Amino acid sequence: MGQTPSAQAHTKKFPVLSEKDSEPIAGQYDVVIVGSGYGGAIAACRSARAGKSVCLLERGREFRPGEFPEQFAAVRQQVQLKLPGLDYEGKGLELYDFVVSDDITVLRGCGLGGSSLINAGVAMDTDPRVLRDDSWPQDFQQDLFNFKDDIKRATDMLKPTPYPHEPEKFKELKKVAQGIQKQVLDIEDMDSVLRRTKNTQLDKICYKAPVFINFDNKSLNHVGVAAIAIQCT
Repeated sequence: MGQTPSAQAHTKKFPVLSEKDSEPIAGQYDVVIVGSGYGGAIAACRSARAGKSVCLLERGREFRPGEFPEQFAAVRQQVQLKLPGLDYEGKGLELYDFVVSDDITVLRGCGLGGSSLINAGVAMDTDPRVLRDDSWPQDFQQDLFNFKDDIKRATDMLKPTPYPHEPEKFKELKKVAQGIQKQVLDIEDMDSVLRRTKNTQLDKICYKAPVFINFDNKSLNHVGVAAIAIQCT
């Protein structure tokens, strides 16, 4: 993917984590983890901190800030596709990995970081109707209480938060949502309704999703771990 000189300079500020010649692969490890997404990365981190030798395997490449595709033409070059009964379309290392079957279509990230590379760290709650669907295996439905408890524990630890500022684009998006709500609810005087409901109805249609990104400049987070704020604009 082509980069402007300024983007290249920005990318060089960040270390390369997957240096091929940094350390040769050994013949034996205490722990071998396949996949470097949220689950794999955390498992690798916890194992290494426990003093175990760890080998973390990932088939994709490393993307540093400034190297992600930003235009549709560049995105098209970073798509791989697997259709039922057919071979992969693509080289197998593209960032956006689509797997299509008769029952489900899966989009997953291919690269160091797995699907965390493409989901923007969004932390939206699962619609309860999804969890109540009878299509889930019986074991999962019976363990739903523990599943919800695990989600709560992860949320309490990661502290997802919405972007603290309100960009001009978001203000425009709110105006669009306001118009959509007016049509859907057939409300003529939207302003009076919003004043009466304190924007609660509009907030259900247009709001800033919580994300797993740290915007706080405190040196230590709530569990005493150093967490540098990400300067998002």
